[in-house]
Amino acid sequence: GNRVLVTQYSNYIQVYELDGRFISRFGSFGNGKLQFSLPFGLSTDEYNGDIYICDCYDNRIQIFSENFEYKSDFGKDILHCPLDVKLYKDKIFILDVSNPCLHIF
Repeated sequence: GNRVLVTQYSNYIQVYELDGRFISRFGSFGNGKLQFSLPFGLSTDEYNGDIYICDCYDNRIQIFSENFEYKSDFGKDILHCPLDVKLYKDKIFILDVSNPCLHIF
């Protein structure tokens, strides 16, 4: 397992070894696949390793494989600046700051 760090104002995600050594980074500014506009919280699915990342100003959650390959996104018509996401059992909890509310999927 690696450590994944969201760099909010740089609009990319950094990946580190457990001992703190830098491995890589991915993402850029924008609203497409692998692009972010103020990324914030993240959570990892303990069952399949998928990584869920809040993309605040793009009003969505992006999902990546454990190898950091884009899988999908959701929330564009529901979310208004998601700040944090947590996975618990079969549920996804999203803190949405502009609504403000807690969404449960």
